[in-house]
Amino acid sequence: MRFRQHTIAVTADITEMFMQVKLRPQDRDALRYLWKNDRRDDQPPEEYRMTSLIFGASCSPSTVIYMKDLNAKEHEASHPEAAAAIINNHYVDDYLDSFRTIEEATYTGKPTTNLNNGSRIHHNC
Repeated sequence: MRFRQHTIAVTADITEMFMQVKLRPQDRDALRYLWKNDRRDDQPPEEYRMTSLIFGASCSPSTVIYMKDLNAKEHEASHPEAAAAIINNHYVDDYLDSFRTIEEATYTGKPTTNLNNGSRIHHNC
């Protein structure tokens, strides 16, 4: 991370990053759980399946990082600086970068946010 390399620091957080990654129906059994409202009840527990990634699943961080980087690579030809910033300056869901000038930060920051928002990866700046 080169967050403090220059005088202008920029940070952003990808909103609810794990929850934004929806699971295919055939993959939802991997995040299945049983729920029982009253343990004294003789009824069997109800079965539920998560529809998106969750905090605590060991696969969640690597899955969302792969998805974020794949999205950036798909737009690399049209937005090379933004794609490089997304790939190189994220720590899981946190974007950390620094620039020499405000203009440089704006030039890179806006396309980076727009690139992610266009794929429904929403930044909080």
